[in-house]
Amino acid sequence: MNFDLEQPANQIKKEIEKLRQKDLHNSDFIEFKKSHEYAAEQLDDKINGFYSAPKLSTISQIKLPDPIRKEIIYYNFISDKFDEVDFAKNLNLVQKN
Repeated sequence: MNFDLEQPANQIKKEIEKLRQKDLHNSDFIEFKKSHEYAAEQLDDKINGFYSAPKLSTISQIKLPDPIRKEIIYYNFISDKFDEVDFAKNLNLVQKN
């Protein structure tokens, strides 16, 4: 998996969409919605609202210093690629990058 340091807004949008999907399909939320059908639609609306387009546009306006932006992108890359065990096994590689 590669990441593009020149397009942080696109990376952020991808990561936010992954998080939204993760929340929508969260096993705890699914169980809650089964037990509380009256609140299921409201919960989905709240999740979708949390990841709404106006908030994404606000995020895209934030200008981070380049080193911080690169660290965030790299953190997201590492988080997707390694679990805790793999992270520990590859710590030298992570630190080098």
